[in-house]
Amino acid sequence: MEVHVAEFAELDGRTLYELLRLRVDVFVVEQKCAYPELDGRDTEPGTRHVWLSSGGTPTAYLRILDDPGGVARIGRVLVVAAERGTGAAGRLMAAALDVVGDRPCVLDAQSHLVGFYERYGFRPTGPEFIEDGIPHVPMARAFLVDLCGAAADPDDDRRHRAEGHIQHRYATFRPAPPDRRLDLVSHPQDPPETP
Repeated sequence: MEVHVAEFAELDGRTLYELLRLRVDVFVVEQKCAYPELDGRDTEPGTRHVWLSSGGTPTAYLRILDDPGGVARIGRVLVVAAERGTGAAGRLMAAALDVVGDRPCVLDAQSHLVGFYERYGFRPTGPEFIEDGIPHVPMARAFLVDLCGAAADPDDDRRHRAEGHIQHRYATFRPAPPDRRLDLVSHPQDPPETP
């Protein structure tokens, strides 16, 4: 399998057609989600299209959007039925995370795939919701852990170094007040903190 990464302007007409056809085949036809697949975000300057191909034919795809504040948003993740269970999704995610780098990253996972995304450092960040009739869970990559190996302990120096790095790297980042913080470091199965 060959990995490809391109901006919209770099896609030739045939490749664009193949990628959009894949998205319609999986999301609109297979999953029976009648929604406007072409949402205008594919052409944004910061959008990256990532796909795998075999013999020149696309077999897996996702896109990475630039959301406000330097946050990367992974979406439209798909693998053709014939390639599911072959590791293609893992190769696709690894390629996507190479593109994302150390930026904060979010996605809305179909609920049955939460465990898959957790293997890549994503953690649930909110309750399950229904989108186009399919249960989803919002997730964010635990970038503080990935960045510095910071522990959940707020007094741990590694956590402060991670926050300092993020503040330096992303000028819009400001620590939230304690009552508005979302813990992207602890795992949901971690024992609750005692007061």
